[in-house]
Amino acid sequence: MPKRKPSPCVVCPVRADCQQVCPGVAGLLPPEDRGRVAGLARRNALYYARRLERRRSYTRFLLDWRHMLCGRQRQVFDLRYNDALSLSEIAARLGVTPSSARVYLRRAIARIHRLAWRR
Repeated sequence: MPKRKPSPCVVCPVRADCQQVCPGVAGLLPPEDRGRVAGLARRNALYYARRLERRRSYTRFLLDWRHMLCGRQRQVFDLRYNDALSLSEIAARLGVTPSSARVYLRRAIARIHRLAWRR
């Protein structure tokens, strides 16, 4: 088994006072999160970190209720949140217009909100 390299933070001299994401840590992130941490390097890093965490928790909430969807709503929802496709890519794959894909996705999210608040 190959030996894992330690995190760059372990040997960083400014670890105790660190306020930004350094290139070594950014390189360890999954590709879909690399662009999102750009806000963390700005002046108000804590705001952007909280915003990113809210977005992740909201996505987890939606995925937890995915099983309540059916038909096209579930197809569009899966393509958007599990396969990370844009609305135009979803529309091309399903043979509908992008505005129809947007409507399916909005209805799916609205259905999840209705069912979640009902319980």
